[in-house]
Amino acid sequence: MDPGLGTNGCDDSGKAGLLSRNRVIAALGQGTVVVEAAIRSGALNTAHWAGRLSRVVMGVPGPVTSAPSAGVHELIRTGGAQLVTTGEHVLELLAPIGERLVAVPRAEEQPTDRLDTTARQVLDAVPITMPAETPSIARAAGLSTAVTLRALGTLHQARIVERLDQGWIKVAARAGPGAGPLHRADELTS
Repeated sequence: MDPGLGTNGCDDSGKAGLLSRNRVIAALGQGTVVVEAAIRSGALNTAHWAGRLSRVVMGVPGPVTSAPSAGVHELIRTGGAQLVTTGEHVLELLAPIGERLVAVPRAEEQPTDRLDTTARQVLDAVPITMPAETPSIARAAGLSTAVTLRALGTLHQARIVERLDQGWIKVAARAGPGAGPLHRADELTS
């Protein structure tokens, strides 16, 4: 909407005036973003008009326990609105196709993300609190000792597991409180 543009053509008195103004507001924009809307609200009326006028209708979800969010939740649930949470999402929907694509947010890659099936199976068998020897881990993983040892070597190089004098343990398990008197196997030999 241009600055200073008004809806003087609408009679703003009473409910009929408000509904008429909602129709004009829906027609003026490329899209409508509904942030909060109760089940019966002027915001939903504007959104419905925008949909009828082939405008993009978007909704920002709120707390599921909030009555003022129930209308927008229902609008999104029934496909009457696209879910948006940032201004970039709004611009992506309003821009010509392919011009303002928003990158899919991703968490930072973790060392365990690229493990093969065998390494993941062995990692799942490595204890969290008490170190275990290779044969015990192999039994828990359902693999041979040789295969388990190779996987433990890979996990050790990636600093996901650590070899202590008592056996193997996940590295993250040692970082917390109560790490106890565990010793690295190489500390005992030096």
